[in-house]
Amino acid sequence: FFSSRRRHTRCLSDWSSDVCSSDLKAAPQPLTPEQQAQRRKQRKLVAGTVLAFLVAAGAWQGIVYYTSAPERAEEQVKVGLKSMTPGKYEQAVLQFTQALAIDPNSWNAYYQRAIAKQNLGSLDDARADFETALQLKPDLFSAHVELAAIYGTKGDRRREVAELDKIISRKPEVDAYYRRGIAHQELGEHQQAIDDFSWIINQVRDAPLVYWARAKSKRALGDIDGAAEDDQIGQSFDRTPDFKK
Repeated sequence: FFSSRRRHTRCLSDWSSDVCSSDLKAAPQPLTPEQQAQRRKQRKLVAGTVLAFLVAAGAWQGIVYYTSAPERAEEQVKVGLKSMTPGKYEQAVLQFTQALAIDPNSWNAYYQRAIAKQNLGSLDDARADFETALQLKPDLFSAHVELAAIYGTKGDRRREVAELDKIISRKPEVDAYYRRGIAHQELGEHQQAIDDFSWIINQVRDAPLVYWARAKSKRALGDIDGAAEDDQIGQSFDRTPDFKK
């Protein structure tokens, strides 16, 4: 019995010793004043960083919220305009397309993208963008000018004349009248061509090419004497014609 008791007491003693040495942790030591100051500094730094992040995030949300889609799209258009130089037109197209993703009703993004595509030789795509720009902004005069040039390049004289009609109705100029006269001439509409060439001659007397062009249409209508007279006047300016038959 006593032997068993001694073994039991020894086990309790061993167990108590094991708990004290391995399971019970020592109490933390108090921080020195320097450590406390360092700890306070670290906490202030973390708090400041979090506050700055929250303020920045709030400011960005405010900018996005209070800036309208058309304004953001116009800023993107300005980015694209910086790429409107030879060798960068494809990049410009991407920038203007991004502007349209922001605001699908941006006439300026369509117009500028059309110019870029035109410079890349994508005339059909450019035409589509010009037409969309005109739907959004019907008084976009320069789009009519560009469309007339595209139709002229493609040889679509009927549509070229239609665009030149719109241009002349708003801004009658020699170049538009001359281009329309040539288009009428190629369509076989010689009287309309003569009318356009005559308008130019009334504005600018020193215009040999216009006299020769008018002579061609007069000759096509059987006015041989009138054609000869225009040929003679054109020759009097002593210039080499670009075209004459």
